[in-house]
Amino acid sequence: MKKGSKCQNEKRAEMDNSELFKPVGLNGDEDTYFLQVDDWENLFCYLLGGAAYNYSTVQSKNDLCNSVFGGTDWYGPFYWNIYDSNNLDNTMKPLYNWHSTIFAESLWWGIFGYAKVKSLANDIDSLVELICDPAPIGFRDTLEKLIDELQDDDVTEETENQFKNACIQLQQHTDEFDKGLQTLLNHCTTLDTALGDIPKGSTSVLNQTLTQLQFTYDEARANDKFYIGKVQDFINQEKNTLEKCNPVPLETVEKLRGIWTQFSLNLSKLIHACDDDLTDFDSLIASIHLSDAIAEWDQVGKDVAHFLADWKTAMSTSCPKSNCF
Repeated sequence: MKKGSKCQNEKRAEMDNSELFKPVGLNGDEDTYFLQVDDWENLFCYLLGGAAYNYSTVQSKNDLCNSVFGGTDWYGPFYWNIYDSNNLDNTMKPLYNWHSTIFAESLWWGIFGYAKVKSLANDIDSLVELICDPAPIGFRDTLEKLIDELQDDDVTEETENQFKNACIQLQQHTDEFDKGLQTLLNHCTTLDTALGDIPKGSTSVLNQTLTQLQFTYDEARANDKFYIGKVQDFINQEKNTLEKCNPVPLETVEKLRGIWTQFSLNLSKLIHACDDDLTDFDSLIASIHLSDAIAEWDQVGKDVAHFLADWKTAMSTSCPKSNCF
C-alpha cells in the first residue's frame, strides 16, 4: 500500500472475502487454500477495518494512529512495514508485532505484577512448545513411502486408508493448537479484568490487543486453518517481547520469525488433503506439493530446535534472577 492512499467506508461496505482473496490452484483450477492478492489497498482496509474503527480520513501513518488508538503515542517501528511491502506474510505480521510490542511494554511497567506476568509467560511457552512438537515431522518416512505408492497406477485401498489416517493424525495435532490458543485467550481476558492503577491509556491499548487476538482466533477457526500461521506469528512475538529481559541476539529472533507461516501452510496442505475424496491421487499430490512440504518440515524442525537452544542459553546466562520469569 502506498503512502497517501485512502480507505473509504463506502468501498469497504461493498467488499467481502471473495473480492479480496482470489483462489488459485494448479493449472488455474480453484483451490480455496492457495491465495493471491491483487488489491492491496482494499486488503489493508479489510484486515484493519470494522465497526470499531473509522478509516474514512486515513491518508498517512499518523492518521492511521489517530484512527486506531486516538493518538500517535503508541505506534511501533515494525508496524510501518505494512506501508513498505507487498508481501502477504509481511502485511499481516507487522500489525501483530505492533500490538504485541505495546502489550509487552504494558506488562513491563508492572501492570499485572510479577506473579501474573510469570503465569502468562508460562502459558505462552506451553503453546509455543505445542506448535514446535516434532510429531508432524515424525510422519516424514511414512509419508514419503505413501507418496510413491499414491502415484502408482494401481493404488490400493490400504494405501488410501494409510494416507487418510496420517492426515487425520495431523489434523488432531492442529486441533490441540486450537485448545492451547483458547486457554491463552482465556488467561489474557482474566488478566484484563485484574487491572489495577496503570498509566493513562494503557487499558485501551490492552483491550485492543485482546480484541485483535480474539478476532484472529475466530478467523483461524472460521477460515479452516488459513490464519493459523498469522496467529502463530502473534504468539511468537508475545513470547519474545514478554521475555525482553533476556538479551536474545537479534539474528536468533529473526531466524524463527519466518518459520510459523511455512509450517502452518505445509500442515494445512495435508489437513485439506484429508477432506478430499482421495480418488485422483496424481492430481492431489501435484497440487499440494507434498514432497516439498515434507522436506521443508525437516528444516523447520532443525531451525526450531536451534532457536530454542539459543533462547534457553540466553535466559540462563544473561538475565538477572530478580527479573527472570
